[in-house]
Amino acid sequence: MEELFTIVNKKVMKKRIINLFLSFALIVSSLFSISFPVVAEESKIIDDFDAAWQYSAGDAEHGGWNYTRNYTPDMDPSTSEHYSNTVGATATLTFNGTKLEIYGKRAPEHTMFTIKIDDQEPVEIDEYASAKATNQLLFTSDELQPGNHTALITVIDKKNPDWTPASNGKQYGVQLEYAKVYGFEKIDED
Repeated sequence: MEELFTIVNKKVMKKRIINLFLSFALIVSSLFSISFPVVAEESKIIDDFDAAWQYSAGDAEHGGWNYTRNYTPDMDPSTSEHYSNTVGATATLTFNGTKLEIYGKRAPEHTMFTIKIDDQEPVEIDEYASAKATNQLLFTSDELQPGNHTALITVIDKKNPDWTPASNGKQYGVQLEYAKVYGFEKIDED
């Protein structure tokens, strides 16, 4: 266990040194008009069927969630979804990282939800759009402390002023496709 702790600490320290260097490089480049290549931070996708997600019990009309899953050769995470039409239904995501993005479907008949990370205040998210669109970025967190976090998503009884019912007259709630996490700790399995 001590060896694992040492490995993780070395990796955290290495990341901090790299971030310090990049910050220094940014300051120097702004002073002397020097260009440095920008390195994109690695991300990890957590599909809505991953065990990191937990959904409230029941079906989409009775406090819980239903799902659809369309298999594609490339296993595109936006081809599956969990959805709930019930106010108060929850989805909980546990993750390790420093930033979280939530992706899902927007549509004219979709309502709103809140997302709360750890002990932060909940943020309201509107899934309304004038036309249906999948693979939409619904939420991006602020920078988080490195480590494990819990995001709680709750369907709320609130609609966009432009909301319109579905062709069958129904109100639909929330549709989640996947999450993307940045700044996660990689553990070598050597």
